[in-house]
Amino acid sequence: MKGGATGAIFALICVFGIIYVIIAGINYFGYSVIDRVKKDGYVNIPTNSTVVGVSAALIDNGFIKDSSDYQVYARMMRKNMVRPGRYKLSEGMSYKDMIEMIETGKQTPTRVTFTPTYNIGSIAKKISKQIEADSTSIMAALSNDSLHNIYSKTKQSISTLLIPNTYEFYWNTTAEQFLQRMHSEYNSFWKSREEKLAKLKMTKLEVMTLASIVFGETRYTPEMPTVAGVYMNRLQKGMKLQADPTVVYAHQDFTMRRILRKHLTIDSPYNTYKYIGLPPGPINVPSISAIDAVLNYKKHKYVFFCASERMDGTHNFAVSYNTHMKNARLYSKKLNELGIRK
Repeated sequence: MKGGATGAIFALICVFGIIYVIIAGINYFGYSVIDRVKKDGYVNIPTNSTVVGVSAALIDNGFIKDSSDYQVYARMMRKNMVRPGRYKLSEGMSYKDMIEMIETGKQTPTRVTFTPTYNIGSIAKKISKQIEADSTSIMAALSNDSLHNIYSKTKQSISTLLIPNTYEFYWNTTAEQFLQRMHSEYNSFWKSREEKLAKLKMTKLEVMTLASIVFGETRYTPEMPTVAGVYMNRLQKGMKLQADPTVVYAHQDFTMRRILRKHLTIDSPYNTYKYIGLPPGPINVPSISAIDAVLNYKKHKYVFFCASERMDGTHNFAVSYNTHMKNARLYSKKLNELGIRK
């Protein structure tokens, strides 16, 4: 009798066990096969996110309908680890595959692009929209003296690490990691230009500084080597560069469209109307085309140039001062006709 009771209890336990397995199997099957991602797209999972935080991000972005379903299934799979990053989800993807992707960190790189600019802050803002690091942390990294020492840069030259281009990053990149990658890209960029740099007998900083002036003068790429040639001629002759973009930078007024005599008196090492030679560092983050224009500057006899009265972005070049003044008067007249006074 005693043995029969024990057998009955054992049988009952077996029955409940089978029922539990069946229910668990149904739930597992339901979450992994029936419940699926609702659309194609990318989801960004911030650093230090939890399973609850991931489910909230998924539902906020319309990838799932019920956050509790995701949490339950993650617990069933015993997947509590969340790796930050940018994940590509596909419509119809099972919860199982999605959870495993996020737990193992199989994220999709993001293409980060930034263009030439006068303001490093604008680059920081643009980058912060493409990776996890915010603009404040990026600017802090660019201003960090210890990082300057690591990369052998100064406050005036740190911007030279930023070569405008498109790069692939993981979304959860920190500001420090971003700068480290830029340093690596900087080294790679110059390694392919070592021979031309040696022939020019200029430092990388000097080339970048002159390139920033060329870029400040013109966006018309075919003319950049000629503009660079004018400044090379001036440097070689010991003449002042007298570059209007450096005056704009000295005043920190990038709305200026016309440089007047009163603007030329500002006492700044960036004012090339006042001081001979190159300024202490770049006045902007120049384009690759401008950098290469300096490395491959056009050899000619021009020592003067000014914007063309055609107002098409091109310039008039001159060997003599008299010819230059004629060109300058034509441009000044056109500015007056257009009502551009400052």
